[in-house]
Amino acid sequence: MAVTISACKKAATAYPPVPLPVDVITTPGKLKTLEYLKQISGTKTVSGQQGSSYWEPIFTVTGKYPGLWGEDFSFAPFFGGADMAASRALLGAEAKQRWAKGEIIALMFHACPPTMGEPCKFETNVKSKLTNEQWTELITDGTVLNTAWKARLDLIAPVLLDLKNAGVEVLWRPLHEMNQAAFWWGGRPGASGSIKLYKITHDYLVKTKGLTNLIWVWNVQDFASLSSDLDTYDPGPDYYDVLALDVYWSDGTGLTNAKYNAMVNKANGKPLPLANRTCCTPLQILWLSLNGPTLWDGENLPSRKTQTSVLEASTQRLILLPWIECRAGINHSKVL
Repeated sequence: MAVTISACKKAATAYPPVPLPVDVITTPGKLKTLEYLKQISGTKTVSGQQGSSYWEPIFTVTGKYPGLWGEDFSFAPFFGGADMAASRALLGAEAKQRWAKGEIIALMFHACPPTMGEPCKFETNVKSKLTNEQWTELITDGTVLNTAWKARLDLIAPVLLDLKNAGVEVLWRPLHEMNQAAFWWGGRPGASGSIKLYKITHDYLVKTKGLTNLIWVWNVQDFASLSSDLDTYDPGPDYYDVLALDVYWSDGTGLTNAKYNAMVNKANGKPLPLANRTCCTPLQILWLSLNGPTLWDGENLPSRKTQTSVLEASTQRLILLPWIECRAGINHSKVL
């Protein structure tokens, strides 16, 4: 059963309340969202969409809303408001409203580097490099850059704490695509690399800030080196609840048996979603939906023809696939 939900970017719209997909029996101290994902493994797929503005077009094409709502604390006040704090407050308010309707909440953070303030620019700041000296300072407790990073986390922690106090659970995907070097935090292998910053972030938010409502999502990208990357960038099983793959056809092959098996082996029974992606073939999507709960958190709207064919081919397991259409610049003949 799909969760039907919708909202606008800057102002929440009232919709009839909807139930959770199924009744979830939870053990005290466990998060029901995580228990639900484990419960539906191999039987259902949860659809999702990053960005509120896409939701009504999805409904226009499919007649359904996604079951997961994704958003970004971001590097600029894209959610509205006069500044970053106001924008994030609006994001938090909408997350609470959506949770109350039965939606799964997923948040990420395209953070500005700790060498500068915020807001900042995506192409030249979020996508940038720290020097090796700066990186060493960043992961060394008590230094200027280490303190600056924790201060950056302090800017989003009140929103996450407010969500905790409201009973809202969050699929939290920080420092995403850890194995790629485009973002300032990524592409640094080994125990003192990107793993170390991820652990610092985890421990600060959980142990210092008390944010026990976060479901930690460790996220990697689909490079040809994925199998070894899953070891090189592994923060350890105690540091993540969910292992997610971003599919950008980074090596020209998209989703393959080898990549899927590598992810399954590393996840070791933990939920295994797709997070961001450009496009996949309908058969690949159907195949993944039959192998466990998949959270689709992409950006691209479907063509009606492709959407219909996929839904008709997979009505037994697949609730909704909201993004099949490829981005401009992708070789459609290669993937569709």
